[in-house]
Amino acid sequence: MKYVYFFLLFLIVPIIFIYVSNYRKNIKFIRTLDTRGNDYSRQFFYKYFLMSIFFILFIFFSVWSLVGISWGKFYEVREETTLDVAFVLDVSNSMNGDDIRPSRLKKSIAVAQALIVDSPNIRYSVTVFKGKAFVVVPMTSDFDSVRYGLENLSTDMISVAGTNIKDGVKEAFYSFPKDKESKKKMFIFSDGGNKNFNFNDKFLLDLKKEVEVNTIFVGLDSDVYLKNNSGEIVYYEDSPVNISLNKKVLESFSKSVEGKSFFITDSFVISKLRNSIINDYNKLGKENYIEKEDDKYYWLLFVALCFLFLQNFVKVFMWKKRF
Repeated sequence: MKYVYFFLLFLIVPIIFIYVSNYRKNIKFIRTLDTRGNDYSRQFFYKYFLMSIFFILFIFFSVWSLVGISWGKFYEVREETTLDVAFVLDVSNSMNGDDIRPSRLKKSIAVAQALIVDSPNIRYSVTVFKGKAFVVVPMTSDFDSVRYGLENLSTDMISVAGTNIKDGVKEAFYSFPKDKESKKKMFIFSDGGNKNFNFNDKFLLDLKKEVEVNTIFVGLDSDVYLKNNSGEIVYYEDSPVNISLNKKVLESFSKSVEGKSFFITDSFVISKLRNSIINDYNKLGKENYIEKEDDKYYWLLFVALCFLFLQNFVKVFMWKKRF
């Protein structure tokens, strides 16, 4: 839902003020017509009151329709003919850690390469992130380009420091082709970095609906020295910098998108991930039932237009041939 539109409800306050001001301005003249028992002012009050209420209700239901409220579920039959797989790799400096041999990044690259299944109905992309993110290989069925892109990843390819998982995932998500006929999977390789993020962005709600997310935890719980791309230990104020796997960040992210989690140290991690790709590939061409929310905004818009019609009807309708 687009909650930002709720701010439009504040328009009701100035609308009420305008209606009250106009009523007080016009009622003085109407009362001068109250002669010989004619109760014009009472009729004017009822008519003006109804017009005000109907217009305010029109604004109220219009805003709710913009918000995109929905309730209930329905199932859409979808025949998926293509499998799109996005590799998202952390290339921050901490991925030079050698607690996973030969290094966290090189091990992640090796696992990603092992997940490439040569098939014309499968497409792959490669996205990297550090302090910022960008797509290295757009979604393609050119497997050699994907392998080449993975082989040439390094921690010095992005100058902005940090571990911005959210930007990496966002960049990969928006790089998916907008095909309803494609099954979408994402494999994220990261050690979590040293910063916590707020994983409540709207795009993560869309990600959860459209993409199967697999997060691979890269690293061990124990501290290791941070190294640069040349393999030299990094020092800060004459002391070596220690790094470790940040499970908290990765678990928080995986939970926010209702995804699956794996440890790269698991001896069977490649077979588990590869089998998930093969199983989805084998389902291509078959009918799948996708659960979707039933949008109700059009009913709210219809109600809003009804109130607008009533407001104008009351405005032009003559009560006892007077107003």
